[in-house]
Amino acid sequence: MEQARETPVQPTGRQWPSPFTPTPAPPVLPPPQIVTQDELQRLQVLLHQRREAERLRKSILERLADGAATEDGRLTARIRQSSCRRISRSALVRLWGEEYVESLRRQIPETPQAHLVIEDQSCIADL
Repeated sequence: MEQARETPVQPTGRQWPSPFTPTPAPPVLPPPQIVTQDELQRLQVLLHQRREAERLRKSILERLADGAATEDGRLTARIRQSSCRRISRSALVRLWGEEYVESLRRQIPETPQAHLVIEDQSCIADL
């Protein structure tokens, strides 16, 4: 007469899962929150302000470099110089050649990127 096989027990005292045990269903996730028109409009305004701020920064920097004074008041501005080494593809090619640089590039995994595109639906016309 054959004895019934026992389920193997882990050292912790728990039983090993049976290969016939169904896998649990994935958790039910709440639906993602909607992206509002207000958020999209605020982002557009902030991006525009960032571009405007960059133009103004460049203008002020150029004038200070040309010797312009800063108007008297609470704020002041000056140019602070710094430097760094930027490793560009063209610099590497000059040092080691196109073939070697390309072989290095192929060994580096691609980095995925996500870009947010905001479009004004009122400007899109059916052609």
